Amino acid sequence: MTQFELSDEDVLKIDKFLSNEAIKERAVFLRKRAVFTDQYKNKDSNFLFEIIELAKKNGIMGYSFRSGTCAICGSGKNYIKFKSGMRKGEINHNKTWYSTVLDYRKSFVRVKDYTPFGVCEECRENGFDDLLKRTLLTGDFKFEWNDKIVPCPYEKDEKKICFKCEKSMWESEMSRSQKMFASHSTYASTCPHCGAVAMPFGASHDITEDFRIIEKK
Repeated sequence: MTQFELSDEDVLKIDKFLSNEAIKERAVFLRKRAVFTDQYKNKDSNFLFEIIELAKKNGIMGYSFRSGTCAICGSGKNYIKFKSGMRKGEINHNKTWYSTVLDYRKSFVRVKDYTPFGVCEECRENGFDDLLKRTLLTGDFKFEWNDKIVPCPYEKDEKKICFKCEKSMWESEMSRSQKMFASHSTYASTCPHCGAVAMPFGASHDITEDFRIIEKK
């Protein structure tokens, strides 16, 4: 089977003649990105658009430091040098270590050293932090982000199913309990319908894929 690649320009030209949903979705994405990058003109606007679109889809923007490569400049993969022998001082391409990047993807599943939404400290200091802050402050984006970026007026509210009465509930409707090993942290624990309490090492309420965005109290 012959394979070929389409450029972004080609996708935009031919999408109306095709029924392939993947191509149509790509065309919609490109048009939305064009509007966004025209509004927020910057060399990193394309990448910022991808971060924001992912946050809209998930209801929350990630904010976690981890090892990996920078999605903007590609730096982060470092090689260890031989410490002894005939090749002392030379690069050992079989042994690597990765620098720390700030990952803007919210996910519990992580692939080692794979950070398509991670940004290194140098790129952040060279303008990306300011671009992200300015964008979040000037646009009304309905998703949750970390207050360390800029204060966020929204929060993600997940729908759960009680393990006892099996009724649905929003996390914001539930009473909260203190976490066992974090004195200043709590978790949504109690069903508002029957009073069943989820325990860290016991029964827990089921998390659904449904969520809504609400204003912080």
